[in-house]
Amino acid sequence: MQRLRGIAGNGGSALGTSTVLRPPVGIPMLPARLIMDMQRRPRDSDFEPVDIVLVAERFSLAIGVTVPWGRVVGIVCEQEERSEAGLIPTVTGVPNLMQAIADDVLLLVDGDRGIVLVEPDSVSVASFQAERERISPRRRLFLDFGHQVARTTDGREIHIAASVRDCKEASIVVDSGADSLFVPEDSGFLRADQTDAEQIDQVLQLGGAATGKPIMIASGLSEVSASALLQAALRADLGLALPLAAGAASFSDSRAYLEEVRVELTDQEADFGDIRIAGRIRIGEELPDDLADYLIGRLILTGADPLKNPGDSDWMAEIIAEAAALLIPVLSEVNEATPEAVAHTIGLGVTGLIVSPQSIAGIKEMVRQLEFSTCREQAGS
Repeated sequence: MQRLRGIAGNGGSALGTSTVLRPPVGIPMLPARLIMDMQRRPRDSDFEPVDIVLVAERFSLAIGVTVPWGRVVGIVCEQEERSEAGLIPTVTGVPNLMQAIADDVLLLVDGDRGIVLVEPDSVSVASFQAERERISPRRRLFLDFGHQVARTTDGREIHIAASVRDCKEASIVVDSGADSLFVPEDSGFLRADQTDAEQIDQVLQLGGAATGKPIMIASGLSEVSASALLQAALRADLGLALPLAAGAASFSDSRAYLEEVRVELTDQEADFGDIRIAGRIRIGEELPDDLADYLIGRLILTGADPLKNPGDSDWMAEIIAEAAALLIPVLSEVNEATPEAVAHTIGLGVTGLIVSPQSIAGIKEMVRQLEFSTCREQAGS
């Protein structure tokens, strides 16, 4: 297996047979292997198009090329040239590409990291297929009713996440039907004094206990190793919940730092996955001026108790409304999982609840007996 590095273009990955566009003609030729296969087939048999990766000196020579006998799934170019957004996975700026790749060899194109694998090994191909099918190597299928997403009687889905502090609790909540796992900031699960290897091992153990269910870790990149999380994300569905109090600029800096670490891992030829960035805010903290500036995919509220403190309801309603306008899902911790507290929190408009490990099954049953419209009326939303 040969690994070539270039400039990441359009994201995603692709696996296909190379077809080299050689100047000056640049016409895709039918591979000899395919010609022989067609000769062996009956004349009236169906022919399945081949997935191919176009190899060209410049992106402009490859874009728009159609191949009657194949599907173009990726493009690799020798010269660095900006590729068009929204197209197939692309890597440009690969040195000596035209000499390094022949026709009719298997290529694995990673458009996110700017890597091309020539004749990839079985492990690389298996990882590609797992990612494409969104199958975690340790994913377990849950078919019984307790593991289905809870819905109110009028059809609103409520995501139930379990707050866990270690792998033992993770195993309990997974068996109880939790939709995802949330590791709170004060759990001590990951510490700044741990090595990368220790943090990777710790997270992979948690991922093994989660058996493919999403894990959200409330922490910051000063406490957890970005390199460790990215490498562990290859075998676990990971997210990092950063504090909104740090400001939108801090979120931008964190993303830039993660990108730097991705480049370092690529240079080290280390395999890694990706992590989702969420935001978290504690009750009473100052609300952000513009939530859109944080570019988060999920918002987590902690420390609220709207039944005991009416002011919490107003605070929650305001930030939930802002998140809803941006289509950002909101999960809220529920400290006392009484029917009244669950109904009130759902009525404020959250899309999910974060509850204790022992209350998963009971909370799901409560949700299934509630009517969302009634909850909204009672919460005054």
